[in-house]
Amino acid sequence: MTRGAVVILAEDVEDIGWNCAGGFRSGVLYLLNGFRAYRDGRLNTESVKVEPLSAEDEPHLRRLIENHQRLTGSEIAARILANWGFYVRHEFAKVTTIIERARVDD
Repeated sequence: MTRGAVVILAEDVEDIGWNCAGGFRSGVLYLLNGFRAYRDGRLNTESVKVEPLSAEDEPHLRRLIENHQRLTGSEIAARILANWGFYVRHEFAKVTTIIERARVDD
């Protein structure tokens, strides 16, 4: 991924593939069960860092999940929104790049 934001609502850590965030260059990934995925070795930790959500992340993530729920009727998204405080404190991880890639000019 280059720039932007992605939300993965993986209820089970087994739903997160191996080498998740491989090739990640910039942007942010909000990952449900992200800390479990990190502990299980599912994230490419050579190029990303995993951290809790900041206060600035919460409204952005909430807006993305609200839109997803409204457009798809997602039960997972509805459950997250109904228990927002728990999920943002305990279940979501923010994944960002730790390697600043050099820009190549043509």
